[in-house]
Order: sequence, then structure tokens, then C-alpha cells
Amino acid sequence: MRELKRNRNKKHVTIVMGTALVLLFVMTVGYAAFATNISINAKGNLKKIQAADMLKKKVVTSGDGLYADATEQGRYIYRGGNPHNYITFNNETWRIVSVEGDGTIKIIMDDVLASMPFDSSSNQANRTSTTSYDASTTEYCGHAYATGTYYGCNVWGSNQTTTDVNGTLVSSMIFDDGRGLHSNQSLANKSFYLPSEEASLNTYLNTTYYNGFNGETKSFITNHNYNVGLVGLDNATLAADVNQEKQKNWNGHIGLMSITDYVKASTNSSCTGVKTYVFAGWGRGGVEACYNSKGQYNWLYSDTIQWIMQPFPDNVSHNAWGIDNAGYMFGVWSYLDASVRPVLYLKSSITLLGQGTSQNPYTID
Repeated sequence: MRELKRNRNKKHVTIVMGTALVLLFVMTVGYAAFATNISINAKGNLKKIQAADMLKKKVVTSGDGLYADATEQGRYIYRGGNPHNYITFNNETWRIVSVEGDGTIKIIMDDVLASMPFDSSSNQANRTSTTSYDASTTEYCGHAYATGTYYGCNVWGSNQTTTDVNGTLVSSMIFDDGRGLHSNQSLANKSFYLPSEEASLNTYLNTTYYNGFNGETKSFITNHNYNVGLVGLDNATLAADVNQEKQKNWNGHIGLMSITDYVKASTNSSCTGVKTYVFAGWGRGGVEACYNSKGQYNWLYSDTIQWIMQPFPDNVSHNAWGIDNAGYMFGVWSYLDASVRPVLYLKSSITLLGQGTSQNPYTID
């Protein structure tokens, strides 16, 4: 009898323990599922920080890095010899020029795309009806001749794509502000009719080159205004340079760096405006200590001659601003070959991964 009771007690203990183990298993699985669900929901609710906001968390006031733009409120620019502004785009190395006030990110190819004219001599028939120099012509590109040869025209856009500060199409521009390198007072501040076609480099970058991007790459690019106003040789301040540059604009996919992009990228205290970067031998305020430092303080420097987007002020319309491999800025005949570094704007909605260094560049998430 006692043996039977003992066996029943053992069975009872076994059942209780088994039930407890089952309950423990169910609770463990349930908790794991609950925790996983919390994790998934938390990840789903995480809001990615847009590129502009992320980059602005890294603003500096000295050394190489991202600075608040002193001349354009709400804009931030990379300055110094080698800031952490590397970004991989189109499987190539590019660099961030600026974080714009509208949240877009302006980038430039780190290497040189190619060497080609700003406006090729073969583009003559598309930009002017004249076939030789005629001082009386009212056509802007009609003043792009020298010794009977068309030297290319220094205006980036056309009468269909060039606008003023209010976004209104303009039909004419000046190329001689009366303070140019060889100003002709009979032409100074006189407006001439813009061509109906754009510079050959503009056409190439926004057709052949742009169309070579795949669909995903194109989806990151946004049309944007590029400043193309005539900038003088000897403005007193950088703010004056910026103001002149903004007087004319071109809207499109791909352009070049602006003249003030280059000046602002320097942390050299000698470089206070466009005039400090012009060749000192011209007697226009050029500072040798500014441009002789080359890339020591300015990451946009290249050891080749490279194009800038603005026309160079002179008594002819065939000189565009360029940067010499010696570091100073000067006027380059538009039909000559010089290095091309494409510039474009990334949409404000993008997010970034990486640290911006050459070893761990930013990538679009």
C-alpha cells in the first residue's frame, strides 16, 4: 500500500515539473518574440538624419573642416588643405564643396574628368553670326575674335538659360566692366546680346557626360542654380565678389566651380577676395603669399590649369576665368584645352554613411 502511494507521489511530482518546464519554455519564447518585436519596431521608427543636418554637426572654427559661410547666411563651406569632405559618387572620388541653405550638397570631382575647351572654335556658327571681329557688332560672342580667329566665347549659358537674380531670362550681358585687364572704355559696361546656344563644355557635360550616368546615380542629382555673373578683378571685399557672381544664373544638372568657391576654400588669411588670387604682376591687388601656397591651405587647388564658370572681365568676350597650376587665377582663351572638374548638387533628401576621410569617404545611404 505504501509502495503504491509512493509511486503516485512520484507521478504527481513528474507532472508538476513537466508542466513547469513547459510554462518556462512558453514564457521564454514569448519574451524573445516580444523583445524581437520591440527591436524591429524601434528600428523601423528610427529617423535617418539628412546629409545637411549630419554634416552641420561637424562645423569648426579653425583648422581644416566645415565652416559657416561668412558671406552667405545658412550656407556652410569646406576649407583648408585637406578637410574630411571625401564622398564616393558614381563609383568615383568626389569632394563636398558646400552644404547649401536649401539643404542640397554641392560636390566636385576630386580628379580631372578631361581636358577640353570651355567653348570650342567649332562652336562658332552656333554662338554668333559674325565670321570675323567687328567692333560694332551687338552680339556678345561676336567679340570673341582675335587676329581673325574665333577664340571661343566665355559665357556659359544662352539667352534661353541665363537669368537674373529674380529668375527672369536675360537677353544680354556685359563682358567689360571698365576695370578689366585691358578695358576698352567704348565697350565698358555695355550690354551685348547673348547667343542662342550654350558653351560647348556646358553642352557636353549636360548631355554626353550626364547621360552616361545610370538611373540610380541620376536620381541623386538635382537641377540647381549656378552663379555665372561677371566678377571684377579688384573688388574691395569677398562679399562684393559674391554679389557680382549672383547677378546672373544658369540652372541645370552639371556645371563647374564658381570663382568664389575657390577663394572661400582657402584658410590662408592672405586670401580675402578674388583680387588677392590674381597674378601679382598685374598690379590689381594680387598677393603672392596667397597663391604661392597652392594647395597647402586650399583643397580645391590642382596641379593643372582648370576652368571656372565665370567670364573674365576684359575688352573681348573670349577669356574665361581659370586657375593656373601656379595657384593664381587668370583669364584663359576659351577655345584652349584646360582641366574639367564637374560640379553638381545632390538632393537635400539624401543621407550619408562614412566619415568623409580618403580612407572612409561618405557614401549615399
